[in-house]
Amino acid sequence: MARTAKILGLRRKRPAAESSSAMVTKEQAEHLVRAQRAKCVELLEQGFVHTEEHDEFDIDNEALHQLCELIEQEIFTRTGRVIGPRYRSAITGHKKALMERDNAVRVRVLQGQVSPQEFARMGPADLASDEQRRQDDEMRQYAMRQKIKAKVGDAVVSSIRDVKDGRERGHWGVTTSASAVDDF
Repeated sequence: MARTAKILGLRRKRPAAESSSAMVTKEQAEHLVRAQRAKCVELLEQGFVHTEEHDEFDIDNEALHQLCELIEQEIFTRTGRVIGPRYRSAITGHKKALMERDNAVRVRVLQGQVSPQEFARMGPADLASDEQRRQDDEMRQYAMRQKIKAKVGDAVVSSIRDVKDGRERGHWGVTTSASAVDDF
């Protein structure tokens, strides 16, 4: 019973003696889990059907449903067989990746180059489109430049590694730590 409640993400609000009539039976809990998992399969199917490539690959609805069931099963297993935030986040992330027009991973799954299990194991970085990866890389570089500017100001640095390692501090007159200054 506790395992079933854990799968559903249920928590007790009252002591067990008070809520005996409000307890979820094992059959009810299993039915709820099956219903939620079926809804997640439908969400994945929407990601595939949303695009024009679905028609190009001439895949029938039954085969698509089986493909989405395999993906969902792997995600369910990978997230500890619990329908919780990790499971929902993984389903949502995979659906979004399938719905992106410029994402090549959807085409690779439909062509069979990526198995449903491999697709389900992909993380956010693997699911990102080439354009999204480029934007993420630009943002990381911009953040690094801003961080360096904040650390060194207008001073000339021989390399970024010198700033990260702290080797250039002596050149700018910073030789004592903040904790040593606080001791005065």
